[in-house]
Amino acid sequence: VNVTGFKARVEGAIILVSVLGSATITLMHNNVSSEARNRILIQAAADKAVATNRDVFLKYLNTRWREISLV
Repeated sequence: VNVTGFKARVEGAIILVSVLGSATITLMHNNVSSEARNRILIQAAADKAVATNRDVFLKYLNTRWREISLV
């Protein structure tokens, strides 16, 4: 499953993307299939595959969802 973006939220909002099923979810980096304000920016500047039982945190900053590390 490819995800190109999430609906824009308020500045500073954080969401957790958890993969609980058997499929891999790919977060698409800055993909033009989503409106600019809904796009995802991945730290590596490339699409990110998220496997089963894995999580990714995203924070809404400066009109984009940005991958963040909590470590």
